[in-house]
Amino acid sequence: MLDTGRLTPLARTVRTIETPWFDARLMELRTEPDSFEKILVVDGDPGATRPRPVAIVPYYDVDTPAGMDLGGRNYQPLGVRSFAWLAAQQGFIAVAIRWFGESYGERYDEAVANLETRHPGVSGLGKWIHDARRLLDWIETQPAMDKTRIGMIGHSLGGKMTLYATAFDRRIQAAVASEPGISLRFSNYGDPWYWGDRLRRLPAGADHDALLRRIAPRPFLLIAGEDADGEKSRALLEKAGGFPMINHGKGHTPTPESVGEAMRWLAERLR
Repeated sequence: MLDTGRLTPLARTVRTIETPWFDARLMELRTEPDSFEKILVVDGDPGATRPRPVAIVPYYDVDTPAGMDLGGRNYQPLGVRSFAWLAAQQGFIAVAIRWFGESYGERYDEAVANLETRHPGVSGLGKWIHDARRLLDWIETQPAMDKTRIGMIGHSLGGKMTLYATAFDRRIQAAVASEPGISLRFSNYGDPWYWGDRLRRLPAGADHDALLRRIAPRPFLLIAGEDADGEKSRALLEKAGGFPMINHGKGHTPTPESVGEAMRWLAERLR
């Protein structure tokens, strides 16, 4: 895993945004001594006087989680994937973070090649776990954010990021992953920006039940749609100790009902 030593938490504001629903700050978070990653802090109640729970939302870029076109390459308008916007409506301070593979115009294979040049032997998932830790370090310095109530919720790529970050950092107290492919056999974990060739070197029978057991006893919820995840996912969840699942059965994109239920579940776990 990538090691940058003790890095003082730092994030600089690039742009402030005011909407009828929330205030937001587009920021750059220092993840390495000379490298920054884009984050977006979405606050539905900026006048609150008490620290509030935090919902971290990892995705390709910060645009889709906020339902706003902020110049990223994977913008989708306000909808069921706008997890940061929806979390802010639930009383969270939402912090969307961009995946390193989207950074600064590189193609995914270029981002992976540049990572290998800077940090030989570090996988794409290892880089993400490192970036998540730097974000958590920064969140702990923010007076408005309650560091004892931090959750993470992500869809697809963001679901994979949620699974791995939660397994390797106990500061995340509860998590929701939507259609990540909960088993190594269910999705594209062998792609270079995830495990790459390392996947073939895992012991026979290795799977994500090991990661899920690292999460326990903290709460974890899987959203399935009978695409990457579905009824086939139950066996692995049970093997890891019996984590719950919402299966809307409508495909890869979550339904409004499943996202609403998951947001309420996360809010209840972090009260």
